[in-house]
Amino acid sequence: MKIAVVTNGFLPMTGGGEFVVHHLANQWVLQGHDVCVFNAFTHEKTHPEALYSVIKYPIFRGATRFGYHRTPWRQTSTWFLNKALNKFNPDYISGHFSIPVAFYLAQLLPKRPWTITSHGADIVANNVSSQRDKYNIDTIMAQALNKAKSVIAISNSAKKNLTDIGVRSEKIRLISNGVDAGRFQSQSELSIRSKLSIPVSSKIILTVARNYPEKNIEYGLAAVSIVKTMYPDIHYLIVGGGTHKLKPKIAELGLENTVTTCEGLAGNDLVAAYQQATVFLLTSHFECCPLVILEAMATGLPQVATKVEGNIDLIEDGKTGFLVDKEKPADAAEAIANLLNDAALNDHMRQENLKRAPGYDWGDVATRYLHAAGMI
Repeated sequence: MKIAVVTNGFLPMTGGGEFVVHHLANQWVLQGHDVCVFNAFTHEKTHPEALYSVIKYPIFRGATRFGYHRTPWRQTSTWFLNKALNKFNPDYISGHFSIPVAFYLAQLLPKRPWTITSHGADIVANNVSSQRDKYNIDTIMAQALNKAKSVIAISNSAKKNLTDIGVRSEKIRLISNGVDAGRFQSQSELSIRSKLSIPVSSKIILTVARNYPEKNIEYGLAAVSIVKTMYPDIHYLIVGGGTHKLKPKIAELGLENTVTTCEGLAGNDLVAAYQQATVFLLTSHFECCPLVILEAMATGLPQVATKVEGNIDLIEDGKTGFLVDKEKPADAAEAIANLLNDAALNDHMRQENLKRAPGYDWGDVATRYLHAAGMI
């Protein structure tokens, strides 16, 4: 089968929906399909493990400023994408990011089976990153989404948002993101402490997130500053793009010797960070289905995360981690302290996470997409 995966931007070294696209495309290749990722960013493979081909389609200049849904941007971009897709001639199209991809796929000729997956900012409302709030386009979004064979909700929270937009319930299929559990459970020989000059005796609290406002990383710094008063030997490792900009806040809190920021870890380096940490901390204002929680789960790493949509779908409070008030860093500090202080609790949560991780296997996720499209 020929499968076209259509997205907007595509840099699957930074996380989020871009990594979902990468993993799905790779899984379909491994299942024997001919897969090409169509995107508006690059003709080149940007991930060293990519098994699929890549084709760039143009986005008409001004779309990000005036709105992808408006004339002439919608029509022009659709024309370019349609031309590229017809040349590839796919049997199935897997679209990602409702804004703008659903607008394009709804107008393609000839018609082909397509699904669309939303990944967060394209469907949430009343949030700093919400594209729905920016453009106020629920009605035309619903019209486009309802033309899909299926609309993939990656969490119950995403399903609710899609329903609020006006997507018909019979169109929605609940399919979580996945994780390569085998990779994260294969023991890394790298010492992340040596690589990043973290004291050998310290217990590592790990956050993996880009430094965007919705990730709320300063909340984590505030929580760690409290924990440090009880456990002076902790070390907070923050991995993600833009985290160097946190240095003034780190200095303000007197955490220069307690916090390490790293613009990016990948492959075995990232696996080592998860495996050698004691607690995973996610501080977001909102999530949809965070891959980082699934990665922590796959290594058995207990999570402390804000009690927001997305996080509540993956973490069972008190079983696999703790859910805490997003406005109260002291609550996160207390949960972290419990996991640092109680080895039995930490180990129990580790075992529970390891037990659940196989349920999110990428191969199974990719097969469920094909079922949702009516291809198998």
